Amino acid sequence: MCLALAAAAKRFVGGWVSFEVQGESMGPTLQPGDWLLARKGQRMFPGDIVLAADPRDGRSVVKRVQWVRCGQVFLLGDDALESTDSRTFGPLPSAEIRARVLLRYGPLRRLGRIGHAETTATR
Repeated sequence: MCLALAAAAKRFVGGWVSFEVQGESMGPTLQPGDWLLARKGQRMFPGDIVLAADPRDGRSVVKRVQWVRCGQVFLLGDDALESTDSRTFGPLPSAEIRARVLLRYGPLRRLGRIGHAETTATR
């Protein structure tokens, strides 16, 4: 299975981080080669896309927040058949969320804001 991995963060500036998406698990929303800008310390809600630490090895993964409860966050990939997510590694402590994705700045033909999407989770 492919992961939507974030390539090594290119820079952290004033709480912002930029990175490249690798893998298919967030398709069609995010594609390999998309460059994203995320902000550290942002409040997250179900439907948001976040950069998180994979609890198995510490790599960065990009996933959608399904639910947030009692300091725990459940993450899912948009393409369930290609995703390794909280169904595999369980909910994450919210401290493991590195940043909330806000903008795709490359490639230019896919430029745009990454907004909130509704989920089917019960809250």
